[in-house]
Amino acid sequence: MLNILLVEDIPLWAKVLKKNLQKHGDVIYASNAQEAKAYLNEYRFDLVFADLDLGEHELEGAKIVKIAKRRNIYSI
Repeated sequence: MLNILLVEDIPLWAKVLKKNLQKHGDVIYASNAQEAKAYLNEYRFDLVFADLDLGEHELEGAKIVKIAKRRNIYSI
């Protein structure tokens, strides 16, 4: 099973994505970049599935992807 971090600020999209991603592993959901950074520091992930435009700050999702890639975590 994969350990997946889902980063999405729109609750409806998060619900749909989480349901589908759970078919492939355990999913931890972060609703913003700050939460995602905290999870990345606390847990080990195999995949980060991030919304690039998290609304509160443009391109915060892209920063999460960069952090994940630096840690050799597959990111989309």
